[in-house]
Amino acid sequence: MEEFKDVEAQLEAEPRPEPGAGVPWGGLITVVGIALIVLFAVQNTELSAIDFLWLSGEFPLSLVILVTALVSALFATTAGAFYRRRRRKRRADKHELRNLRSEG
Repeated sequence: MEEFKDVEAQLEAEPRPEPGAGVPWGGLITVVGIALIVLFAVQNTELSAIDFLWLSGEFPLSLVILVTALVSALFATTAGAFYRRRRRKRRADKHELRNLRSEG
């Protein structure tokens, strides 16, 4: 069991990159995506008939595009948060199990 502890100590001792180092790709992709959505919405301002369940009406196509993009982003963020929460719990459970096994 000692060799496993040494490997874990080596992994913990390895230098980790500093936060903020490098190009913030996520931020850049987000800004470009938002710019493209806004550009597309600005170019499509004509009215469009919309029917959804019991709701219907005419709305500017740009509003429909922006609302759809917003709802999609909220859904993706919420789904991602649930996934990260479940993943953290699994990791914590594995870590706790590893600690219990090493004590016994």
